[in-house]
Amino acid sequence: MMFMRCLLLFGPLALLALMATACTEREPPNEGQVTAMAGALVEQYDLVWGPPTAVWPPSSPDADGRRWWQVDYRDHRALRDPVVLVDAQTGWARFAQAGEQIRFGISPLRNRHIDRPAAPPASGDAGSWILVVSEHDEDLDIEAEARRLNQIAGRSSLRPLFSVRITRRGDRQVVYGWDGTQGINRDDLVTQFLLRWGEPAPIGWEDLARVP
Repeated sequence: MMFMRCLLLFGPLALLALMATACTEREPPNEGQVTAMAGALVEQYDLVWGPPTAVWPPSSPDADGRRWWQVDYRDHRALRDPVVLVDAQTGWARFAQAGEQIRFGISPLRNRHIDRPAAPPASGDAGSWILVVSEHDEDLDIEAEARRLNQIAGRSSLRPLFSVRITRRGDRQVVYGWDGTQGINRDDLVTQFLLRWGEPAPIGWEDLARVP
């Protein structure tokens, strides 16, 4: 009888304690765990990207209230460097999608053991091609036009490599892939991106190696 009374008295309390323990939120993943989760996703798809080049701390909440770690990788064959996003609360890892806001520059959590290489032009190695997007007269702020396109690129999966070029004839051009001294390897995906954004069709690719 005494046992039954103790069970009736303490049973509900024990049950509540058990439920409270089960509902306790687990600790959010730390930087090391985030890197491991991103690496597991990369290995799952047999991608040869090497170690991360940068890890970014959790972002501001998105429209769904989620915050994301950003793990950068390097893929010289791609139009952009790949990015893995890891949920700051659950640790769920996924690939960043086109149109998502991606952070650029040097991460404040840059690993001291990782030397982040300089960003190569669009598709990897430097080349002799540039995409002439448009030519303008002196009435247009051509620098602003290049910045506008880079802002759009920064919100998509295209690397922001738009710039201004003045030809030997004095033509003022907005181009893609020109860094002041050399171009990039030709990649027609850049043209597809421009058309997808609703921009006018570019003038076309120009091989600087053939320009007298």
